[in-house]
Amino acid sequence: MTKRVKNADQPWVVYAHYDADGVVYIGSGQVHRAFQFTKRSEEHYDWFVEHATKNLTGDFIKILFVTEERPEALFVEGRLMAEFKPKFNIHMSKVTRKELAQTILWMSDGKSLRSCASSIGIAHDNLRILLKQKYCNNDYTGLYL
Repeated sequence: MTKRVKNADQPWVVYAHYDADGVVYIGSGQVHRAFQFTKRSEEHYDWFVEHATKNLTGDFIKILFVTEERPEALFVEGRLMAEFKPKFNIHMSKVTRKELAQTILWMSDGKSLRSCASSIGIAHDNLRILLKQKYCNNDYTGLYL
């Protein structure tokens, strides 16, 4: 008898929570994560409970991106968090998709990694690691919120 891995059949998603002011949280995980109350900040949890009880259809949750690869979901999540800076996210991702595309263009024109990193205000080692991701050249323009 084999053990079934819980949720192994679910794809990875990037999702957003909305209110009247716009995006308040961007996250990633398997599909069910977008609808879970657990492992949220106290403020986000309170907001989530309030919105879930007022809006039983879940219209305040939107799946933005679907992939079979967790690293790609994390990559997209980070770029969207940097771009939109939702109030319930911890702002650790600093490079937007636009800045990443600009960096790739600058480097193709001969600008150094350090100079690019300085121009967008990020440590060059962090930018180097980000640029090594195989997802850097993918077109995620359909993800605008």
